[in-house]
Amino acid sequence: MKERNHKKKGDSFIGVILAIIVILAIVGLIYLLIHGGGIGKGKGNNEDSTATSKIEQVTEEKTTEEIIYIEVKVSGDKFSVDGEETDIKDIVGAVKGKGDNIIVNIVDDGAVNDSMEALRDALSEGGVKFVDPEVE
Repeated sequence: MKERNHKKKGDSFIGVILAIIVILAIVGLIYLLIHGGGIGKGKGNNEDSTATSKIEQVTEEKTTEEIIYIEVKVSGDKFSVDGEETDIKDIVGAVKGKGDNIIVNIVDDGAVNDSMEALRDALSEGGVKFVDPEVE
């Protein structure tokens, strides 16, 4: 005698539900791949450094072949880029790795010697080119 496979209605219903779930998962993955899924589009640790944003703004406006000077004014023990106070770490981080055509122009506006020396040291250690008013 022949045996017949009789499927229960519940088995086919579960199969249809699983197929729908798999299709939705595939569609979701495709959507994430096309739209980036929020991966790799951030700028780090949610801290927006004024120096970083100003320097990025200037470098995006220029072509990579011309030399770009970023002016860093040192007044007393304070550092500023385009009138916005910042710190040495942000200045070096914003310029480092942007290319060989970016040069930091240090402006001494009544700076404390220790501040000037700290800025020079940080730029040198970071491999950032700079123009020093005392060397000219």
